[in-house]
Amino acid sequence: MSDGTVIHLNSGTTLRYPVKFIAGENRQVFLDGEAYFDVAKDKAHPFIVNADKLNVRVLGTHFNVTNYPEDDQTDVVLVEGSVGLYGSNTTFDATKNTVLKPGYKGSFNKNTSSINTKPVVTDFYTS
Repeated sequence: MSDGTVIHLNSGTTLRYPVKFIAGENRQVFLDGEAYFDVAKDKAHPFIVNADKLNVRVLGTHFNVTNYPEDDQTDVVLVEGSVGLYGSNTTFDATKNTVLKPGYKGSFNKNTSSINTKPVVTDFYTS
């Protein structure tokens, strides 16, 4: 991407993104399907993955997002760094929202809008 972020898409995946990110704005993309993100660090401009009803906010890290329309949940697996998970109709607040640590998976239930976390072997999700 224009900021140096590298994204690997799985089959059946669509990703909408601007040709170039706007200076002074958040770096936002829209995902339907599954993708592995290697986000370029930029503390002044958070990178936000909009996965339907869930937003994933990062400053620079490695993680996988699975958000197929037919699935009842959206999964985020963190390999390195940290990511914040929050509803797409809310504003991010690090004191109130779920923040994943490396080696954890966050699962967002699309029906109840709840988020559960658990430790996982990340290679299973990112290979």
